[in-house]
Amino acid sequence: MAAARKEKASSFTIDLTPANAEDELIAPAEFRNFLVWKLKVNGKPLLSPAADAKKVVIDKDLLPVDEKTGITVSADDNKIVVKAARGGLSKRYLKYLTKRYIAHVGGRAFLRVVATSKDAYTVKQVKADAEEEEEEEEEATE
Repeated sequence: MAAARKEKASSFTIDLTPANAEDELIAPAEFRNFLVWKLKVNGKPLLSPAADAKKVVIDKDLLPVDEKTGITVSADDNKIVVKAARGGLSKRYLKYLTKRYIAHVGGRAFLRVVATSKDAYTVKQVKADAEEEEEEEEEATE
């Protein structure tokens, strides 16, 4: 007899503290809302695109998104926590959505998403001066 495969619960954290150290480049509440509207599980969006944004009540601290998948998205200060009770959510997919949000707010040139542990990402600011110096050095060697 084949044993039924159980999907493990997973929890992922996205830390925005380094990105918001000097300026608030990424608003945690807006980023949480972006994740809620864009997350898909098994190819289906958690919230239907036809749903009116005014009808969806978003709790300040915790948002139970879907009863079937058991996914919750919470935001506190500068951390976003995404929990999936039945699996079906990958860390790589969250990185992809984080990069999309950074591009959406116009920060792709100076913000990077870096894995800090098995279940966490950090959004870090890249020094623009360091990149310019590297480009100048490359031009000087050519």
